[in-house]
Amino acid sequence: MIPMAVVPPTIANGMKNYREVFCRDAGFEQVSRYVSGLAVEVQTPNFSEQELEYLCMTRQASYTEMEAVEKRLVELLSYQRNRLAYRKRTEIAAEIVRQIESEGQFPKADYAFDNGVLTLDLTKLIESKNKHWVSEIECSRHINWEGQWRRVDEVDEELRAKHPESYRPIKAKGRDGEERQYLVFTKAVRLKKYGRKRLVIVHEKEALSEAPRFLLTDALHWESVRVIETWNYRWPAEVFHEFSKQVTGFDPARGAQGGSGQTPLSLELRSAVIGSTGGL
Repeated sequence: MIPMAVVPPTIANGMKNYREVFCRDAGFEQVSRYVSGLAVEVQTPNFSEQELEYLCMTRQASYTEMEAVEKRLVELLSYQRNRLAYRKRTEIAAEIVRQIESEGQFPKADYAFDNGVLTLDLTKLIESKNKHWVSEIECSRHINWEGQWRRVDEVDEELRAKHPESYRPIKAKGRDGEERQYLVFTKAVRLKKYGRKRLVIVHEKEALSEAPRFLLTDALHWESVRVIETWNYRWPAEVFHEFSKQVTGFDPARGAQGGSGQTPLSLELRSAVIGSTGGL
């Protein structure tokens, strides 16, 4: 863990250029204050399979020299240490939520996150804190539709073809505070494991011709506007995330790892900032 007592000057100065993406100055300052107390964890990719393969390839029936024994013990201990230290990004996301909630600085903030960290454990954790969450789900996710389990994109395709009037126009504020028009369909549906949740299918073109965004929330009583606006709070965090990668050099570092794309720095910064801004 790398504690950040203050926002590094390089990041603080660079973030000034992105102030306009926040809805208001107070929002930007609140994000800055929270990030100044954030602990950033940089985790290396999970190479446990490759390490185990190496150990299997280099094993010997017996060792006659103490130096070889010591070297082998170091390799085994290193493998075990790395295996125990590695955590999935879903586990890191849950830990971030626990940290945010334990600090109690954002009692009215809800959560928005990618489908990459959407798990039953995470949603239950958030709901146990009397908070709500919004997540994008993949188009292949199955929902119970009229008594049958169907892919959500198939439901959208059927609605567009047979009942385009089901999509009603609404206006919701974007990350810049300006209203944008959307065409949405919303309904409380049942998902496997997650139970009954509210689905919002979001189109931006009047012809319904583009691939939609599928949003899911536990807040059954929320209107589509609130779901979309909560989701839109995620994007200021994306700006911070992208800029931080540039000034810290984590993108080149990830490239040096052979393009594994497993370094979850983005998850930690993004999730923590989202949790802090959702209630602004």
